[in-house]
Amino acid sequence: MKNRVLFLLLIHMCAGRLWAFESMAPVYGEVDKAQNRIGLAPEDFQLAFQPSLPDISASVVEDSVHWVRHQGNILLPRALVVVRSSLPAKELTLLYRGISHGFQQVDENVAQARFYVSLFENQKAFLYSGDKRLSELSFEGRRRSDKDGHMVDYSCYGHDLETSGLEGEYLSLGCSQSIVGEPGQEKVLLQVLWAAPNWKPIGDQLGLHLVNLKGSAPAKIQLISDTGEKRDFLIKAKVPLRKHRAHLALGFGPYQYLAQAQSKTYDDATHFMYMLYGKFDLTEKNSFKLFDAYIEGASTFNNFGFYFSSDVAKIWDERLVFNTLLGFQDLLFDLPGTSKQHKLIYPQGIEMILNHPFDLKNYKLMAGGFVTLGGGLDYSNVWLRFGKNVFYELNYLKWAEDDNKAEAFGLSVGIPLFSLF
Repeated sequence: MKNRVLFLLLIHMCAGRLWAFESMAPVYGEVDKAQNRIGLAPEDFQLAFQPSLPDISASVVEDSVHWVRHQGNILLPRALVVVRSSLPAKELTLLYRGISHGFQQVDENVAQARFYVSLFENQKAFLYSGDKRLSELSFEGRRRSDKDGHMVDYSCYGHDLETSGLEGEYLSLGCSQSIVGEPGQEKVLLQVLWAAPNWKPIGDQLGLHLVNLKGSAPAKIQLISDTGEKRDFLIKAKVPLRKHRAHLALGFGPYQYLAQAQSKTYDDATHFMYMLYGKFDLTEKNSFKLFDAYIEGASTFNNFGFYFSSDVAKIWDERLVFNTLLGFQDLLFDLPGTSKQHKLIYPQGIEMILNHPFDLKNYKLMAGGFVTLGGGLDYSNVWLRFGKNVFYELNYLKWAEDDNKAEAFGLSVGIPLFSLF
């Protein structure tokens, strides 16, 4: 029993330490740097000791302000701050976010400490000499005259997020969907994480704040600043009532189609190709995908594929996504006066997805292809796709085996049909 208690205590202590270091993520260890869509400089923030001391100063290191991604979906600016003092380094300690920072004795009369600060979380640092608190250091964002100080993460773009009440102030928001309910009856809860360096909800602590939105009703929050000023803050978004996992789209367009068998050409003309695109979301990163391409002239060619898709990497501020496509395809090649060619093949694929290309919100630019893994089969299927709900696709498709060949190249438009489940 005693060992069990000690074991549980150890687990609790380790969990507490892990939580503490997780909470330090913007200011300690490796961070995920984000795209600098809002330029910030040291002069955009005011550092002040209270009470002020004649032999202590603080400043932001030049070129150290940059945005980092925290909790996967909110962007926070961090900066390297240096505190200088004429007091001996061994007598000084700086406490920030529960972690103490020691001082370096850089010369006989100057001691200094460098530490990273999360500028939007409004948490103060405390300077100690021994166990006596000398002063506290605050970080305040200078007010802006426009709304360029609002950083809305890409994760919010699909929900038409709107805010009011903090115009002219710094603000950062990030979004994440939480799914509630059983499969087939799942509801969507939009979790909006936000931070404003000079404001906090009345009665709340400094740092990050969370609002859970359901439907289109706005959240209304009363805020208070360090100086006691009050404002009403509103967050509104379009949140779907249902989470649909199954999606189907139809595509069609003119393709130059070539069909040959035994050195004889049966088709070499422009025909319409028809496509079906299906997707069933398993998780945020994994899904089943299927496609079917059909073209008919003097001959008939049909290409069906079923794949497991998995996001394997995200780069460039998580806008560029790489996913793998592992599965199989079924081919039908029917020529007049000959027997049908019906093949099961196994080309594997990869796809790259660029979200919000050219600063176009909610648009996607996709490029991908399938490759064969031997077996005497020559198969290629590559595509370039661009769009939002309706999309346009440039596609090249080729299959050749023995003396048979089918090849198609063209441009099609894709239209969503329905979503369900």
